[in-house]
Amino acid sequence: MKIVEDKKRLQELYQVLQTSDSFWAPVFSDLYRHYVNNTISFVYIYIMDTKKEYIVPYRHKDCICLESEHLNKLTSKADIYVLGKKRFVNFYHHKTYDADLVKYFQDNQMLQLEDCDTIAHDW
Repeated sequence: MKIVEDKKRLQELYQVLQTSDSFWAPVFSDLYRHYVNNTISFVYIYIMDTKKEYIVPYRHKDCICLESEHLNKLTSKADIYVLGKKRFVNFYHHKTYDADLVKYFQDNQMLQLEDCDTIAHDW
């Protein structure tokens, strides 16, 4: 997993996004606030073809954060699937697909997000 904290890594991520579908999971700063009144802490990006993972921090205390306008510069010729598109559309204005909705149309089932929990989530 790579943390994108400088323009060099941002450019690398941009290049990878042009050729591969990706899955984005935004993580908000405050778990209890409504997404309209919230900010993005970081975005987890999984590149489907290469299985590479990236963290793009925006308002995270433990990282060198990029300015929020860099988020909208991350565009892709390939498909971008987002977990919770309704919440993310306030921050990212390019074409994306709701990953949960795509899963529902394919299998008539919602994404099983409980399977993603770790021991830290259960604590």
